Amino acid sequence: MKLRNLFESNITPVVVYGGRFQPPHDGHRDVYKHACKQFGKSNVYIAMSNKTGPDSPWDFETRKKQWLKHGAPDSKIVLCKNPAFKPTEILNEFSGRPYIAVVGEKDRTRYEKSFEEYTPGMSLDSSKSYYYVVPMKQNGLSGTQVRKAMKENEPKV
Repeated sequence: MKLRNLFESNITPVVVYGGRFQPPHDGHRDVYKHACKQFGKSNVYIAMSNKTGPDSPWDFETRKKQWLKHGAPDSKIVLCKNPAFKPTEILNEFSGRPYIAVVGEKDRTRYEKSFEEYTPGMSLDSSKSYYYVVPMKQNGLSGTQVRKAMKENEPKV
């Protein structure tokens, strides 16, 4: 093993779970808890933008309150322009540390071209970005399913 590999294997990564979280639901909470268990709660951040629209009705502050109810620390929930792929508002604070994006299986292909897949225990290179696929529960709901159910159950005026 090269000395550089030994040194870099001890680098603490910056781990970011970024997304729309419209709304943050139990499936998101489970992914977050898994990431905290895998990497340590002090290394895991939640990144969200403040973009709203027809499929993204909740603003940053509304979603942040939900994340706080799910147990995420206030200091680890960060407003970012590009929360999924380049959360610079977080990464700029930790230059020289590798970045690991936490993703679900359905988002894997969005990361495969630009990021290297992280597997637990692998040595990290501080010049690279990685993605980590969190195992999903079989019966977990997606954000799309939650939004659809909410829309279908809205009172008609």
